[in-house]
Amino acid sequence: MIKKILILFLICLLNISVAFALDEQRKYQSLEDFNKAFEKFKNSNVSIAYVDFENIVNNSPNDNDYINIVLSGKLSDIGFYNLADKARSKIKDKELSQIPLKNIDIIFHHNKNFDIDDEIYLGESFADITYNNMSNEVATELTSNTALLEKYDYALYLTSLAWYKNNNLAMAEKYIVEATTKNPQNVLYKYLQAKILADKGYKDKALKIAESIKKDVILTDYYDKKYKEIEEYILYKTSKDETTKNYHLANYYYYREDYLRSLKFMPQINTKNKKEASKIHVLMSKNYVALKDYKNALQNAQKAHKLDKKNVDALIILGDIEFQTENYKNALKHYKIAMNYEKSDYKASIKVAQSYLKLDKAIKAQSILQNILKNNSCNCYMAYYLEALLDKGKSQSYLKKALGLNSEFIDGWLELAKYEIENSNYKEAQIYLNNAYNLDQTYYKYYYYQGLLYKNKKDIDKANYNFQKSKTLNSKYIAVKKD
Repeated sequence: MIKKILILFLICLLNISVAFALDEQRKYQSLEDFNKAFEKFKNSNVSIAYVDFENIVNNSPNDNDYINIVLSGKLSDIGFYNLADKARSKIKDKELSQIPLKNIDIIFHHNKNFDIDDEIYLGESFADITYNNMSNEVATELTSNTALLEKYDYALYLTSLAWYKNNNLAMAEKYIVEATTKNPQNVLYKYLQAKILADKGYKDKALKIAESIKKDVILTDYYDKKYKEIEEYILYKTSKDETTKNYHLANYYYYREDYLRSLKFMPQINTKNKKEASKIHVLMSKNYVALKDYKNALQNAQKAHKLDKKNVDALIILGDIEFQTENYKNALKHYKIAMNYEKSDYKASIKVAQSYLKLDKAIKAQSILQNILKNNSCNCYMAYYLEALLDKGKSQSYLKKALGLNSEFIDGWLELAKYEIENSNYKEAQIYLNNAYNLDQTYYKYYYYQGLLYKNKKDIDKANYNFQKSKTLNSKYIAVKKD
């Protein structure tokens, strides 16, 4: 009897080990290796890091556009444009990659290819400025390297950045003007130029550049935050009174996702100016939502709404809290009022559509979504995602558009995997599932769809393992109960 129990125990352990091994195989080695190489880069081991990055790009999978889009963006961010171009050359799905690649082109636009030795040298300069507190040394060295400054506008940008970090605004402005004159399309240069002008107190000039950035870039979820971040920085630097200054500083940190610091700089609330007080309470509420402190989030949203009944953000937060607790009818009431007051970003309208879907009113939801998507300038990834759920004929196209606007949207990857499963394209489905897994390894829906894939492939043991894991993570998930 003891022997049988021991054997059963060992079999269970083996099954757990196999399942764990399956999970491990879904992790993207390319992105894990990138993080290790990036640590070397930050510590000024740039030549070694470059070799590592090159190996990562060479060995990155040819059949996963998500990985190569991420690598292209990350490598562009640190000035390794040759490697970034190599990563993007592996990308095949134009529909999925069109928006992120267009933004990379706009933001990091460069007029000429770099010699590898120069690229590594400039990478060392960037690392020393950004991570090693050596802006003074880099500024002096780059300023004297006239041949390099003549050769690359990116060298001019780094020289400006080094002087800026060294608090020499006159020299920073001199070199950023030269960089933008040579390469007026580069948004990265405009971003620094706007900060320099804000620091010098030129509010209107700085805001004009920020507005041009907004027009140049496709405002995906990420770049919308980046635009708002620079706008808030300008307003903080150029505001005269302390309350307004602190409000914009707190907002700046909110868009940088530094929520505790945002709360730290929150201005004192003067209830005599009800609209301003309402805005401060909303900002506090948004920070508490991000920190998952829903009690304080609710209290501040209620105060904001009491002070200003037309505050759209306050109404949306009140709706979100009701939505989270599955009180969809109450959520809908808040969202519909907010929709009456919203201007052009469609946040409340999308929330109304989401609520209608939860209340099984698909026709009403689709009517709102189609009205939103008629606007060609709409970059609302959630609108494309929800419409994909309703319009099966355009499902794949809309899901890819949603993911182009927000590549970290896990439900988008899962729904795209489901689409491929239903069409028996199991290889593609697994790639999309892996993307979701690498974004969040604890998401219950991921394990459900992974189980669904295995079920369709007739691998029942693996299917049951994943269904059970999904159920363990969320016992209320209805789809699991059906399978």
